[in-house]
Amino acid sequence: MDISLLVAIVLGIGALAFIAAPLLRHRTLARKLEEKRVLLTEKEAVLQLLADLDHDRETGKLEPADYESLREAAEARAIAVLKKLDATTKGPAAVDPEEWIRSERLRLRRQRG
Repeated sequence: MDISLLVAIVLGIGALAFIAAPLLRHRTLARKLEEKRVLLTEKEAVLQLLADLDHDRETGKLEPADYESLREAAEARAIAVLKKLDATTKGPAAVDPEEWIRSERLRLRRQRG
């Protein structure tokens, strides 16, 4: 094998890696952004569900036992979503998920009036 052929192959592989690296990073970033978008949408849906459950309980549409079981399941899902969202950011979580849920539920109740 000629040395010039070997150098050409090495340079070709290097050029290919140089060109492909940004494309691969872009795909990874796009995938992470899409995952975060889905999680944010799910977070809003779960928080709205919690607010709706509170409203239905207050208006008597839900029996206390049904409310408790549905609320526990929704809160567990909200905590799981918040933990996943925390994992998508760098560094430790700045807010306790349960405290954040309580504050968001209060905010949604105030919006309803």
